[in-house]
Amino acid sequence: MKSKFQTCLYEYLKPTFCFQFPRGGSGPLVIPERRNFYSCNSQLGGTQNKKAEDIMKFLETNFNLDLNQRIIIGHQLTDLIENCSFAGKPCKGHFSVFANGQYGNCFTLNEFSGFSISALATKFIDKSKGLEITLNAETSQYVPISQTVGFRIVIHDPSEEPNPEGNGISVSPGYETNILLRQSLIKRLPAPYTDQCVFYSSTSPFGKSQALCMQACVQEYNYAKCECIEPQFLTVADRRLCNVTNSTDVCCLDSVLNHLAVHGTDCECPLPCVSMYFNELVMKSIWPSKASFYKGQTNITERDLKHYRASHAKINIFFSTLERTVYEQKPMFHATEIFSHLGGEFGLWLGLSLVALFEFVEAILSIISNFIFNSGSGLVS
Repeated sequence: MKSKFQTCLYEYLKPTFCFQFPRGGSGPLVIPERRNFYSCNSQLGGTQNKKAEDIMKFLETNFNLDLNQRIIIGHQLTDLIENCSFAGKPCKGHFSVFANGQYGNCFTLNEFSGFSISALATKFIDKSKGLEITLNAETSQYVPISQTVGFRIVIHDPSEEPNPEGNGISVSPGYETNILLRQSLIKRLPAPYTDQCVFYSSTSPFGKSQALCMQACVQEYNYAKCECIEPQFLTVADRRLCNVTNSTDVCCLDSVLNHLAVHGTDCECPLPCVSMYFNELVMKSIWPSKASFYKGQTNITERDLKHYRASHAKINIFFSTLERTVYEQKPMFHATEIFSHLGGEFGLWLGLSLVALFEFVEAILSIISNFIFNSGSGLVS
């Protein structure tokens, strides 16, 4: 931290410059995963190692493939997920697939017919009534750029797009991982209140989520300056994808991000009116045990158990409690209350004004009556 900003940390010192930071847009700036492997500084400075170059070349080739081709060459559902059950019912046939730039094929299990993955629909709080999955990492199918073995689990609101890079839990083979959930809900108020939140959806002009909205906005900045767009963000068919191995394109993309980080954006991506979070508690234990692995099988050796543990993992996802924490914004005054208060104020001051007006009229009439009375008395005498 720069020394000139040190005084901003103390409540009794409020320098003017503390409140003069550049104001950004209404959404958080998103950073592409590419920056972890390939950036302008590393490329021009010669600090890019061979491993990172191999990763970026693979990602570039992968991005240039058709979406269907990327799904075909990735891990398949039937091979990756060996067993799946929710509340004791099989659920393997209820997954949808989407291609992710870093993790390849990702499979989503959302709310579907006959099932409901929500705390309200769960009648019992134990792992036998939750989601139980057995996964196979298929380690023999890994490519050389894969540095780790395991899985990425993301617990998210069904109405939001999953973000494996930014959120999620890494699960290692050879363990039974219990993920206990506790739901939190945040409800915000739309305009004219301070947050000016919106409801994101597939039909919303802002997009499906705030993150995707920011990606689309940043892509407009990228195209305006670089005449190409970031391959790891939302792409448009008629716009050129930047070459992530070309120093000119990479430096241009990085300069756009650096400028937006310092000076802010004009992106209109407000907070969502409803945000759902799952506070996860993760517990692990070695799996499977020797006794359970050998039971009912013949010709099984220690080597088979070791090989199985090196590639398989069991995951149990369930709610630790049916309680849900809700943070809800409430207006200080509702519309009816505002009109009620205004009516009271108008009634009070209008009433006082009428009293003063009647007193003034009464005084005028009294003066006139006295004048007429005195004039009449003079004429008689």
